[in-house]
Amino acid sequence: MATLLDIGLFQHFGIVFMFLLIFFLFYGILSYLNVLGKDNKGLHAWIALALAALFVMSDVAVLTLGFVTPWFILLALVIFLILISFRMMGVSETDILNAAKVNEVKWTIIIVGIIIVLFALGNAMGQGLLEEQDGTGSVGGNTEIIGEDVVPGGIEVSSDTDTGDYQSNLVNTIFHPKVLGLLFILLIATFTMTLGTR
Repeated sequence: MATLLDIGLFQHFGIVFMFLLIFFLFYGILSYLNVLGKDNKGLHAWIALALAALFVMSDVAVLTLGFVTPWFILLALVIFLILISFRMMGVSETDILNAAKVNEVKWTIIIVGIIIVLFALGNAMGQGLLEEQDGTGSVGGNTEIIGEDVVPGGIEVSSDTDTGDYQSNLVNTIFHPKVLGLLFILLIATFTMTLGTR
C-alpha cells in the first residue's frame, strides 16, 4: 500500500544525491579557500564537477560516503542539542565559545569523527578485503585457528575469526576474551599513569 511517507523510490536516486553533495561540497571549499583566484567561479564549478564525477565512479567512495553522512549528521544533531540544553540552563554564549576552544573538546570531536570514518571504510572495504585472503585466517596462511574457548565460569565463547563474514569476524575479534583482557589492562595502565603523575 502506498503511503505519503513512502520513500522507497529515493534509494534509486541515491547516486544523484551523492553527486550533488560532493559537487557542492568541493565547490564550496574551492570558493571559500580561493585556491584558484577570487573570480574563478566557473573554474571552481568545473573542478567540482570533475571531482564529483570521479567520486561517484568509485563504489568504495560511494559506500563510504553513504555510511558516513548519516552518522556525521547525527553527531552534529547531538552537539546542537547539547548546546541548546546548555543555553536553556543559563550558560552564556561566551562560555560555550570558550569551552569549544578547549583542546579536549576538539580532540573528542576529532576522535569520534575518525572512528566514524574507520567504521565506514570497514563497511565499504571489509568484505572485499576478506575475500582476497586464502581462507586460512591470514594472508600467508601460517596462523592456527582456534574454534571455541571456554572462559572461567564455563561459558563458551566463539572465537572463530575465519567465518567468511567480515562483520562476524570483527565482532568475534573485538569481543574475544584476550582482546577484552588487553583493553582492560590498557585501561588500568592509563588510569595508573594519569593518577600517578598528579
